[in-house]
Amino acid sequence: MARVQIAFFEGRYGGGMHKLISLFSGKYAHCEIVVDGIGYTPRRGVTGIYRTPKGEHSKPGWELVDVPWAAERVYAYLRAKKHVSYDWPGLFGTKIPFIRHHKTKEICSEFVANISTWCDCALFYGSTAGQLTPTDVYALKKHYHP
Repeated sequence: MARVQIAFFEGRYGGGMHKLISLFSGKYAHCEIVVDGIGYTPRRGVTGIYRTPKGEHSKPGWELVDVPWAAERVYAYLRAKKHVSYDWPGLFGTKIPFIRHHKTKEICSEFVANISTWCDCALFYGSTAGQLTPTDVYALKKHYHP
């Protein structure tokens, strides 16, 4: 059985962009879904799902959290969203209400939250996925699914 996790990256370990994002998102500047050591996420400047190589998540700044999701469901979501792009305005829209996110694009935390719904294990009770930061996803995961 495949191991499914969420990887959270602390902004203080990253470059200038991760530090800037942390001003909006809190401790974690990025999150992605990981299946058997390979990460998946929409990424700035890339159309489609970016694959983070095995071993990347063992570097400083990453925290991995196990989730009880079926890998087959995760892969089905990845196939359905294979052309998703990164939503730059949506990133800032998580904290600035008048900035709207794009309906066909996703930020990393929205991507992970949507996968949780796809796997019938919603993380974001009471809010919409596009309003969540990586730090919000971490807090909700720990609260609702310890």
